[in-house]
Amino acid sequence: MRFAHDRLARVLEVFPETEEDRKRLAKIVGPVRYNRHSKALIVPEFAAYSLERLPEAKPILDSLQTEPVAEDPLALLDCPFVDRLYPFQRKAAHRMIDPGGFGLWLDCGTGKSPTIMAAYTALKAAGRVRGMIVLGPNVASQIWTGEGSLLHEWTGEKGWEIKTGDRRYPPSEGVIFCSHSKTFRKPYQTWVEERIRSGLWILCIDEAQMIAGEMSRRFEVIRVWAQFAPWRWLASGTPVSNYPDSFRGLYSIMTRANFDPHAFQRWFKPSAAGGYVEKRLQDFGRILRRDSLRVTKSEAAPWLPPRTNQVLTVALKGRQKDLYAEFVQQGRVMLQSAEKEWSLKARGAFSELSRLTGLATHPGMLGDNCPDADIAKLETVRDLLKTTGNQKVVIWSWHPWVLDWIREMLEVGCVVYHGKIREQEKKEAVRRFNTDPAVKVFLGNPSAAGTALSLGAGTVAVYWDMGWRWVDYFQAGERIDRITRTMPITQYVLLGKGTIEEYMWEKVCLKIDLQALMFGTTPQEFSTMHWTPKEAWRVLNLWKG
Repeated sequence: MRFAHDRLARVLEVFPETEEDRKRLAKIVGPVRYNRHSKALIVPEFAAYSLERLPEAKPILDSLQTEPVAEDPLALLDCPFVDRLYPFQRKAAHRMIDPGGFGLWLDCGTGKSPTIMAAYTALKAAGRVRGMIVLGPNVASQIWTGEGSLLHEWTGEKGWEIKTGDRRYPPSEGVIFCSHSKTFRKPYQTWVEERIRSGLWILCIDEAQMIAGEMSRRFEVIRVWAQFAPWRWLASGTPVSNYPDSFRGLYSIMTRANFDPHAFQRWFKPSAAGGYVEKRLQDFGRILRRDSLRVTKSEAAPWLPPRTNQVLTVALKGRQKDLYAEFVQQGRVMLQSAEKEWSLKARGAFSELSRLTGLATHPGMLGDNCPDADIAKLETVRDLLKTTGNQKVVIWSWHPWVLDWIREMLEVGCVVYHGKIREQEKKEAVRRFNTDPAVKVFLGNPSAAGTALSLGAGTVAVYWDMGWRWVDYFQAGERIDRITRTMPITQYVLLGKGTIEEYMWEKVCLKIDLQALMFGTTPQEFSTMHWTPKEAWRVLNLWKG
């Protein structure tokens, strides 16, 4: 039996040489196909370990985990600030200099941006590239453009930002930043595409998890760009934005691999009602290490002071408790009716039951005139603020209305950052929190402030409520957990006792375990469930009030 590795197509080719070989290959299961022309079995890289029962496959499987040797071992010396990098940053930058796709999966706050800048500076100094296109969220512009930006601090370049309504033609070299929201509008898309197609520009996607939706138009455009960009750098502390199959879009951009997305999903999760196959996630993670670097903060900076995470369960009271109990009773009646035709009524049932999140957070979100004194979490937050002394606190909520309300309720200096705040006010809020002693609390929305911001002055984070996506929770917490911190930090998750928030937190923890399996931490047992009547009853039956 003979094996070949097509690195460009990201597949293994297995050529049977005897009748016995053919019989053995016929037993291989997974997303494989038979090439009638070459007489070979074609196995995509992500499912390569389906061949591990073949002893002859061991050498080629081992090679999938072997990190490539740098083409030019001295290339990074062209970066003038290489001595300022940590060893793991130098390792990543050295691998990024060679053409190809690379995933920089460093924990938030461990220096992804300086690592990217080092590799870019070395390539530009050697005359191999003209510049770098950086796609990222709006808030990342402060990293990549302007005097005083991180780019300016490290490289001396000020960068160029493509802004709404801007008709100025971008420069022919250097760093050009364009937000995800503007990149795919004309003429901005044309400007970016002209440079990418030249083959002399780096395509860098900051906070890459934000463009992972394969059904979107923006993803299809980036997939095309990836075919022309010799260097494709994807940076994220949370590359798995939700469940593991949400990573397949980034994988296809990074590797240029062409595969059936349904086959990808079925390989890791064979049935819709079942769970993910733990071993397959781990095997895939072993292959990913060849094209990426995953470093956690504890690995990168073991000297950091401790980080403590606590879950506080808060019992509802007063009108908030009565409203929640009343809706649970209504929900049970509705669910009994919906169960009979679940396939038709599931979406409507889920939409109705999701109102439980508003009741657990603050009924005022749903238009109810609930007294402030009946919001139990407010009392808990006030107590936490008293115990923190002079420490600065970040309070997260998924709802702008709640953030504005909390600001009115607290008797300390606060700044607010959410999607309804003007851009200049957002920047001022970050500056004041980090520098003004009179500001004790930063009230932030994870959707607006959960990425690309440093709130290093804070040492305590409080999650007033909970969303469904683990990535939002994780990214928000990393705003205060920077590699440069010198103080211990504490995070509190507030959950309404017996409410849907306890269920949501359980799902968030499950997703954290799943992504950890893929990227190489301690295996854990898990199962996954879709929104079924059984799960809906679980949510309602949590309530014992």
